[in-house]
Amino acid sequence: MDRRSFLKFGGFLTVSAATTGLTGCGSDGGSSPAPGAGKVYSFPQGVASGDPKEGSIILWTRVTRNDGSAADINFKVQVSKTADFANLIVDFALVAKADWDFTIRHKVTGLEPATTYYYRFVAGDDASTTGRTKTAPKADADLSSLKFAYVSCQDWSVNHWAAFDELVNEDIDFIVHLGDYIYETVGESFQTGAVEGAHSTLTLPNGTVSKSGKGKYATTLADYRYLYKQYRTDPRLQALHAKFPFVAIWDDHEFSDDCWGDHQTYTTDNPQQTDRRKSATQAWYEFMPADVTFDATQPDFSKQISNFRDLQFGKLMHLIVTDQRLFRTDHVIPETLSPLGEVGSRYFVKQSDLAGAEAKKMAAATAQTGSLPGGPFPLAATSILGEVQRGWWKQKMATSTAAWKVWVNEVSLLRMQVNLATLAQLGVQVPDAFKSNFILNADQWDGFNAERKDMMGFLKTNGVKNVVAITGDIHAFFAGSVMDDFDAATPTPVMVDLVTAGISSNSFQSYFKSVVSDNPTFAPLADLVYKGDVNTFDFNVKAFNPWIVHADTDAQGYAVVTLTPEKMVTVFKKVGKLSNGRLPVQTIAYSTRLTVNRDVPAVVVG
Repeated sequence: MDRRSFLKFGGFLTVSAATTGLTGCGSDGGSSPAPGAGKVYSFPQGVASGDPKEGSIILWTRVTRNDGSAADINFKVQVSKTADFANLIVDFALVAKADWDFTIRHKVTGLEPATTYYYRFVAGDDASTTGRTKTAPKADADLSSLKFAYVSCQDWSVNHWAAFDELVNEDIDFIVHLGDYIYETVGESFQTGAVEGAHSTLTLPNGTVSKSGKGKYATTLADYRYLYKQYRTDPRLQALHAKFPFVAIWDDHEFSDDCWGDHQTYTTDNPQQTDRRKSATQAWYEFMPADVTFDATQPDFSKQISNFRDLQFGKLMHLIVTDQRLFRTDHVIPETLSPLGEVGSRYFVKQSDLAGAEAKKMAAATAQTGSLPGGPFPLAATSILGEVQRGWWKQKMATSTAAWKVWVNEVSLLRMQVNLATLAQLGVQVPDAFKSNFILNADQWDGFNAERKDMMGFLKTNGVKNVVAITGDIHAFFAGSVMDDFDAATPTPVMVDLVTAGISSNSFQSYFKSVVSDNPTFAPLADLVYKGDVNTFDFNVKAFNPWIVHADTDAQGYAVVTLTPEKMVTVFKKVGKLSNGRLPVQTIAYSTRLTVNRDVPAVVVG
């Protein structure tokens, strides 16, 4: 196989079929290989599994020579139904290559549904730690319940990862990671707060100095690989991957903050960075145990990978995973049109400005695409998903027969607005410039209102019920109903959005607190965000958005779901904060129980 074929088809995603009758390592009286740091080989990032299906699973590791040699490494993967590996159902030879940074992604097929398996990788006399994984139930299985967790936003450089110590002990079947698995920046202002002692300072091998001059951002393949390798050295994250299969999708920080396609947004001109995008894509593919395809030789960055996908868990749940960065168009209001850059274009944006700009773009797109087959495509310039993926999403939603359709959705669907004109009418002192309705975050679905309205209208028109989005990105807990049209006089709830806070990333409230504290233009709005030590933001967000029934904007944590045919119960678990650099004595500060009953697109708190 030539190098081009290798890079395309990889040998990198190898496949084996489970069988019976293989000899276990200990069955002949010989000693089993030793796990951990070996004499010749090591597995410094542990092991992982992902995308559980009824007959297959993806297994992952990274193996290195202790002498630092860049030569190929011959080793093998072993799978058994028992942790002692007495009887192997897989004993398959693998080769780790420098082209893929010595990572390996191996798909095991022919497995039994709803079954726990144990796996490890063996190089010479050295072995990885033992991983545990579990396949999905058969698609036609009647399930009484299903449990899983979902997480997002695990910035290495701030706060702490003690949540993982709690999560590893949860009684769950798998974990959904909603993205921001790594943060591409190091040393930026939002990463200079308190951080636990277990996380040392990161140093990118290359990196580019940021506009602020305070930090650097990952630029090369070596940079992105470095970040994944460093994040995976944390023993708590390793333990999670070793115990539970993951279903993972990226968000923005796996490439660049608030990115769209291959464009970064650090500067107002949003330059294209295609090579950087390709490097970020390859690194994600190398380090995530996802059952997706990748072609490094494809010149079009948007066609290198296809990672929107769906997984079935019996008749109970259809998990629909979307990619909300690769096919995304520019923000409706470009940063160049806002004197304050991201503020006024992506954050704290006048709703009237957003609506006007979106209408103009849609009119232009309609005119430009009217003669195309199937045209016109009015959403062509104002989309998060893109035409192909949106059509795929609709098809999956319309044809799914599962009791619950759970949408792995990176950015929130909930309208989040603050109507300062209303405040002024109530006698609150508001500067004239702010007497409008403002959207808090236009990087999420609020900034792509027409596409959201189109998709919610599709669910309503086609009678698709029991759709719940599980969401991350915004560094806060939110729960509420998603309306068919948030701008209607009497909007109709269509589905539910349950948003988890980040594992460690600085909170949503802290961002707005810095804006009103550091920028004199916004100082008059400080009371909307905080008064002294009191968080007023939660109350005000709920007051202006009646569809939001729960908000905690100053939080870190994760979510655990228990799904039955009749209801979906989600528990938001908020973790405590560092105290003088020390981990909280009690990791879970408090939990909030949220229930969605079947056929009712609403959230009951408590």
